[in-house]
Amino acid sequence: MTAMTAQRRPDPLASARNRDILHACRALGILQVIWFHVIIAVARLAPEGAMPGIIDRIPGVLNPLWQAMGVDLIFMVSALLLGLSLLSEAQDTGRISLRAHAIKRLSRILPLYWLALLVYALAEGRFGGDFWRSALFAGHILGDRNVIPVGWSMEVIILVYMALPFAVMGLLRSRRPWLWLAGALALTSLPRLAYLVLSHADAAGFYPVMLADRTPPPAAFDLYFRPWFRLSPFVIGLGLAFALSRGWRPPLRPFLWLLSFAGLVYGTGLPIHDADSWPYRMGGPVFWSLFWAFCHTIFALGAAGVIWLAVTGHGTARLPLHRLWQAISQAIFPIYLFHMPIIALAAIPVYRSTDLEALAGTTAAHVLATGALTAALTLGLAMLLNRYVEAPLQTRLRRRFLGNAPK
Repeated sequence: MTAMTAQRRPDPLASARNRDILHACRALGILQVIWFHVIIAVARLAPEGAMPGIIDRIPGVLNPLWQAMGVDLIFMVSALLLGLSLLSEAQDTGRISLRAHAIKRLSRILPLYWLALLVYALAEGRFGGDFWRSALFAGHILGDRNVIPVGWSMEVIILVYMALPFAVMGLLRSRRPWLWLAGALALTSLPRLAYLVLSHADAAGFYPVMLADRTPPPAAFDLYFRPWFRLSPFVIGLGLAFALSRGWRPPLRPFLWLLSFAGLVYGTGLPIHDADSWPYRMGGPVFWSLFWAFCHTIFALGAAGVIWLAVTGHGTARLPLHRLWQAISQAIFPIYLFHMPIIALAAIPVYRSTDLEALAGTTAAHVLATGALTAALTLGLAMLLNRYVEAPLQTRLRRRFLGNAPK
């Protein structure tokens, strides 16, 4: 795959501070995922009738824990990092090696993904059609389940990995790259709205019904798990990579800061879990259809705006706790794959009980402590998996098929 070689520009990640920013974003993304899964586990396992009291005991400042946006932050930063790498390769060599790209990405994903698949399948004692569809990254493409609880996101990532080199080349060849990106964003965002309209789904009932029935309504399930509905953060990440690779600086910085934070608040700040809260009193069917159609896109745009402003700023100091952010970021894949069963283990010392009735008294302290302990335990497991499974297999596969071990 060839392209015209563009003028080489400074590496936007040459600064240690800028690398810290991206590590922190990935770390915050996976921590939010963990806390979201803690609070959803409580909602699904707590005794019937306990949820109104639990909701009342968790203050509004923790509304972001109820939102499923951490994975979108991870998606967007992943596309940013991979987009920068592919853009750099195209600028340096005039081409993108599809073979090297595929080997690098698959050697990163397959060993731990298939290990996780085997672990979860053994735990369930099931090796039927769901297992084989999951093994081929098609659990939510050809069916309604991936054996790995978070496996749906791996299906999205595989699709993006396949498409991203072609997207980068299309972007480089376009005479109007921002128009090209806007079109790609529309094509990945508007189908969610079209689906809601055509399915006549009750978008206002998505979260309340999920909490009441302990399972999402069919339309909410499709919008969350089907890979073709979760692509917009990757387009946004690629757009940010393109802007940074060109050395473009954001205009109207104060206004963009305000707009970006508004996007973050829109995506994570509303009390969508509380059917008695103001959005449900004030918002009608149109509001909720628009919210569920575009919440992931608007949040990812807000996060991208914050990153763009931060990495093009004038600061040089390292971020506080940068070593912690780096450790979590570098272990993000095994943390993501294996954190869910550890939630149950972490909850036992926090609640001081194995009885599900104890969940009826859940407070914000329980949720925060369970999430923090889960993160610590999973980080330890992830570091062991990285040292003894992920890194050795990745190195061996890359040396076998590429003749070296490139990053």
